[in-house]
Amino acid sequence: MRVLPVYLPYGSDTKYKIVLAGDFHYGSTQCDVGLMRKFVSKYAGVENTKVILLGDELDCVARADKRFDPRNVAEKYRGERNFIDLVADDFIDLLHPLKGQIVAGVDGNHGSTYLKQADTDPMHRIGRELGYQRLGYAGWVSFVFRREGKGAERAGRTRTVNYFVSHGKPSTAQTPGGSLNTLASSAQWFISDIAAHGHTHRLSAGNSRIMLAPDPRHGTYRKTKQHLIQTGSFLKSYSKDEFSPYSERALYAPIDLGWACTEVSFPGNSAYTKIKCWTNEAG
Repeated sequence: MRVLPVYLPYGSDTKYKIVLAGDFHYGSTQCDVGLMRKFVSKYAGVENTKVILLGDELDCVARADKRFDPRNVAEKYRGERNFIDLVADDFIDLLHPLKGQIVAGVDGNHGSTYLKQADTDPMHRIGRELGYQRLGYAGWVSFVFRREGKGAERAGRTRTVNYFVSHGKPSTAQTPGGSLNTLASSAQWFISDIAAHGHTHRLSAGNSRIMLAPDPRHGTYRKTKQHLIQTGSFLKSYSKDEFSPYSERALYAPIDLGWACTEVSFPGNSAYTKIKCWTNEAG
């Protein structure tokens, strides 16, 4: 588990968008590749936009895995030798326009399982070729904003916004409230402004934990928030043909596909840092 500082300049009314996306499960027949392309085209080259990947970028279910079913492998790769390598190649090509904007990523359970079976880690190459830092299964990305421009010395405090990101805690929770409770329970141990999990494929933002912190300088207390985010998925849970993926056989609740976004801004010349969270820019 790593702490990654990311240093960024800011001025009056600067806004940064931090996009949180994971569970692409690229290489599966159920992966919505069209939605992935929309995701890339929406943010590639957009100023002040950064991306954090939340794990399970590749499906990575190979023949040695008890979950393997050739019908779940995208037709392009079915029957190919070293097909996970081919999936990784295409994933890198697809996300390459975001290179330089992806700042960090966490490991997922699918990649970890494949590593045990094959003694190779495709996420190592993906992280290297897309130029982002791997945090482990969980870690912090600390965005350290440094004041620029007129009045920088006078108002020049650095502002730090901490993201605690994890692929997610294994859970049997199947209800929206259950998965959110799992996130809230886990996040309480990791101090952060934003706590984000993947893994459940659920998509939610706008929930937060309110905490009161003492402010001895002013003889009072202040309110702080920890925003809780579930980062969604690009994997369709139900098929439109006779093939039934695992989620369909288990009769899991249908889900919205998509990802989560946060915006960090610095209104006017105040010392206030504003954090806004929302989901599902898929459509």
